Amino acid sequence: MYNITVSKKVIIIISVVILVAVGLFFLIKRDKFKPSPAPEPPQTEQTRVVCKRFTSLDEAANNIEIACVLDLSGQALTDSSSEISQISKLNNLTTLILKDNKLTSIPSEITLVKSLITLDLSNNQIVTAPKEIGDLINLQVLILTNNPIPAAKKEEFKKLLPKTSIQF
Repeated sequence: MYNITVSKKVIIIISVVILVAVGLFFLIKRDKFKPSPAPEPPQTEQTRVVCKRFTSLDEAANNIEIACVLDLSGQALTDSSSEISQISKLNNLTTLILKDNKLTSIPSEITLVKSLITLDLSNNQIVTAPKEIGDLINLQVLILTNNPIPAAKKEEFKKLLPKTSIQF
């Protein structure tokens, strides 16, 4: 039925062998150029990042390097409370929760904590903020719900913090 000469058979076999060899060559080369995963650095006390939540400013101040969440909710803090002035020392603080207090303004000391990402000042008596609030370049979320902030001041907040999600 099929009358293939020996020379044609040899050509077909050589062609198949060449195709297989070329395919294997590219597979091998492709695997050689894949980047190998970087080795994990050994965990030591110096490389391990520790972040802790504190509900006491004194404890947070004594653990400045690991204090990244400070929750001082419901502690009757006012604008002149000594605790407020100490917050600026917490340079690794990412979340500050001061809800359910008696603040009438956002304390200017808070604007010195450049690492802040979330600031919760809900349920206070806040009506104003210092212009320096705009210096919080990392601030992503500002919660001001249940504060008697006038509409004009809300617009001012938005202008001072254009990249921040503000909840009124």
